[in-house]
Amino acid sequence: MVAGITGVLLLAGLGARSAGARGFAGLAAGLAIGTTVPPILDVLSFAWAIDDFGHAISRLGSNFWLLAFAAILSIAVLVTTGIAIAGANTRPSGSGSAPGVSAGHSAAGGRVSGAVAGVFLILGAVLTIGGSFLNLTRHYSAWSWHESGGPIRMLGPVLVLAGLISIAVAVLLFAGSGVRSQLVRIAGPLAAGLLSGTTLTVVSQTMERTGLVMNTAGPGAWVITAAFVLSIGAIIASLVSNLAAPQPQPALRPPPAFASPPPPNPFAPQPLPTHPPRMARVYDGRSTDGRPTVDRPALNPHTRTAVLAYLESAPIVLAARSLDEDEFAPGDRDVPLNFHTDGFWIWSGAVPHYLHKHGVPPEPDLVRHIVTRGFRHGEVSEAAKDLAVKAITGG
Repeated sequence: MVAGITGVLLLAGLGARSAGARGFAGLAAGLAIGTTVPPILDVLSFAWAIDDFGHAISRLGSNFWLLAFAAILSIAVLVTTGIAIAGANTRPSGSGSAPGVSAGHSAAGGRVSGAVAGVFLILGAVLTIGGSFLNLTRHYSAWSWHESGGPIRMLGPVLVLAGLISIAVAVLLFAGSGVRSQLVRIAGPLAAGLLSGTTLTVVSQTMERTGLVMNTAGPGAWVITAAFVLSIGAIIASLVSNLAAPQPQPALRPPPAFASPPPPNPFAPQPLPTHPPRMARVYDGRSTDGRPTVDRPALNPHTRTAVLAYLESAPIVLAARSLDEDEFAPGDRDVPLNFHTDGFWIWSGAVPHYLHKHGVPPEPDLVRHIVTRGFRHGEVSEAAKDLAVKAITGG
């Protein structure tokens, strides 16, 4: 059920946006491996203990092979998730925290819950490893099928391995690595799920063979049951640690090509330009078939929105009532016939129109000018408007 719910969340794309979904993915993988691998190895070790291993394998039913297929899928999901997270860590991201969340408080919360998860993991691991060496029933342990010894049973090595993995992850969580590394954060629910699934499987098999008669269960069964209870606490704490960890968000700033010092105050009195305002080109040229061509750096979405607002809100100094034909979409007659100015530049209504409709960026010098002014044009004097009209009309 946990794996199914997690699969739906990942298919919905939450794995890329939600640390909680990634934590549930690690938990689901750990639980699936912990509940499928131990019984598979237990059956194989039993088959190995009898005289004809090949004959015993050939008699295994469909349930065994379905369980083996589920175990392979679980391991594949675990490997794929690790590769995806490692690849995401190599891509640059912004440094901001989620809106309304204090990065310091989030990191502290993630560190505390990670340490709590580490405590549960270590206690559960110690009980799991210790319990594996005690009798599960009056007649056998996790290491042997017979009271007097005999062929090794694979439940013992599996329990020890799950315990050692849990201890290793707990050490990383104690060191605070979960706050800095997504892989370590995912490893918390993974180790907790592995410990929980493994101990639950061993206890379930033991109870099944004793017929739920409690006085026939050995001390190992009770110790491993206590380890299972502690693993539940580790699951809860590790998931909380994933939810509390600060998540990087894209930084809202102009692209590096247009980086600039702090803008001047746009509402201060604007001096008259010492030269006529510059006319912005709508596009860069035309192809052999007469269509307009553009060779300019694209704007990221945040810069594009701010530049478009600047272009559209600047004063209109000359306008006609009619509309011109869209040169990028012949047949559409929706291009405004007007001119804007901020006192330093002049641009036709086609510039913001093509930016909005087709994503055609203004020429780079104009974009750089807009970014330098902090995306605010301030008040344009009447003298500056008159200069713009003269530049447009050639007066």
